[in-house]
Amino acid sequence: MPDNRKSLLDNFLKNWPKEKVSIMSLDSYPLGQDKSFCAWVEYKTEELGNISGSPGGAGKFGLYKQKNIKDNLPKGFIKDINNYAWNKKRFGAVSAKDAFSKIQKIILHIIDNAEKWIFDDSDDKENVDGLWPMFKWKLAFLYQNSNNIKILPIFSKPKLLKFLGVNQKDKGMLELYSMAIEKYNIKTLEDAFAFVDKVFPPTLTDSTIYNCGKITGQRNLPPR
Repeated sequence: MPDNRKSLLDNFLKNWPKEKVSIMSLDSYPLGQDKSFCAWVEYKTEELGNISGSPGGAGKFGLYKQKNIKDNLPKGFIKDINNYAWNKKRFGAVSAKDAFSKIQKIILHIIDNAEKWIFDDSDDKENVDGLWPMFKWKLAFLYQNSNNIKILPIFSKPKLLKFLGVNQKDKGMLELYSMAIEKYNIKTLEDAFAFVDKVFPPTLTDSTIYNCGKITGQRNLPPR
């Protein structure tokens, strides 16, 4: 069975082109809906890079809709009567709609930069603008011009450091991506996916495809 990750990326971009992101509503952003933007980025494109379980939980998106009203909010978050919760420190306390508007601008800025191959390693230091780095790096990967790969579909800095054998934890993600691209001669999207399979080898057989913990098919992987 052929590798379906390129078609999955195409499908994501078809469902969430930049033009649609620029007009998306508050309701279409957070987790909780199968076709929401965050559901696509975290779950429906999990084969294009896993950000589940990253620090902050659903709070990594800056705003989410709370399902269980008894759950504790992440530090610094507030919520409204509709159970929208957001980062008050980063996005203010006016309203969920106002917070979402600020988040939307940040996302569009990331997309614009990714299309132009402009990336900022400051995104990798802290959640400087209320969105977690793993989320932002995945956005950069999804929206970059795939004819010239700069961002790889790995968003865990510790995993990348360990695989590359780098001990300097102060190195930014951009530098680590560059090191990996040069060392493994990564030029195409297919090369990038092959590299991911080296970093995260399937646990049963070299040909097993996993999606959300389920075996969904087989593919041929390069030698390790």
